[in-house]
Amino acid sequence: MTAFRHAVPVFLLALAAAPADAIVSRRSGGAIGTDSFNDTTKLVQDLQLYSGTIFKSGTTVDMYSLNSFSLGVYAVPAADCWNNIQTVVLSEDPYASELRRTDCDYEFNQGDELELTGSLDKFLDGVAWELTWTIGNDIKQWEWLFSGDGDPSSGLNVKMAMPGDLGVGDYWVDLQLRMIAPDGLDFFYYSNILDPEFKYPNCPQVGPNPEDLACGQVGHASDIRDYRSRREDLHVFASSTVPVPGTLGLLLGGGLLLLMTPRRASR
Repeated sequence: MTAFRHAVPVFLLALAAAPADAIVSRRSGGAIGTDSFNDTTKLVQDLQLYSGTIFKSGTTVDMYSLNSFSLGVYAVPAADCWNNIQTVVLSEDPYASELRRTDCDYEFNQGDELELTGSLDKFLDGVAWELTWTIGNDIKQWEWLFSGDGDPSSGLNVKMAMPGDLGVGDYWVDLQLRMIAPDGLDFFYYSNILDPEFKYPNCPQVGPNPEDLACGQVGHASDIRDYRSRREDLHVFASSTVPVPGTLGLLLGGGLLLLMTPRRASR
């Protein structure tokens, strides 16, 4: 079970449990850029392009748009981590302001079951998916691949045995999403700012005749779409030796009982 550390008493209670549950602790995080334009991805049937880059024809089956500062996939839960965004005013210039979010750290005791939770900004129904969790440091990396069709929850909320060589120390964790288009469909994606849309009559000429014009949105076609999260911190601590809550309660209760029992006067 994953818990969120909001205050010291919750943290102490978590330490008292054996085996200890994984903890996702929140801390002040780094800055992310501020901009408002979108990147758009369409799932298109029978896609046809001019010159390999300009949309000619096709039927859009599904689509989504993301803010350009969006990563698409995150190696932390959305509600308690990624969505906690604050505006930081750096100066009177509004364009100098930035967004800061609360990062989340994973914390485990050595030998714990790894329990990781990711989140997505958008997902297209009907596509196959692969989600790859990676834990690493400067020396080594460990990877777990999950795949399926439809709902990707089984790859976002995962539990794995901790590798025997994942020792006490500080690591990073990230999550990579790959969406795979079904047969007969392709992804067509573009930036609403960087990729122009040619409109008649200001369109490139692609043939010998004046009417041979390539009018349409400039973009990129592929049968896969890849997103990778930023790296989050993961810490492995030495196994806790604090007694379990039941034992701790018995010890405390016995001590209090001894202190409260009146002594008989010696005769």
